Amino acid sequence: HGEGVMSLSRAFAYAGCPSVVGSLWKAQDRATSQLMVEFYGQLGAGLTKDAALRQAKLTYLDHAQGNELHPSHWAAFVVMGDNDPIDLRRSPQPLWWVAIGGLLIWPLVLLIRKVRRYSH
Repeated sequence: HGEGVMSLSRAFAYAGCPSVVGSLWKAQDRATSQLMVEFYGQLGAGLTKDAALRQAKLTYLDHAQGNELHPSHWAAFVVMGDNDPIDLRRSPQPLWWVAIGGLLIWPLVLLIRKVRRYSH
């Protein structure tokens, strides 16, 4: 009981997630996999989230056959929240920056501990 998918997306919003792609009903694994691979490909091309999802569904339908064409396989997914495009090409900070930061901060931490020990 309750709001179903809306309450789940609201929980993500409260946790700071600006948008969610969710399913309105139990989705088929194979169809979901195909849709999400295409969806992320479209996001990577710079489309907004709803346009990327729409294109993923159209691409799925272009390749689906027989029973796979039924909306229960592909229509469950919706975008909730912020619809802006995501720059998936943005690279994360290299791990070596974290290592250098740790090497620079660790001696400072040891020095502070030593000074506190002698000042008390």
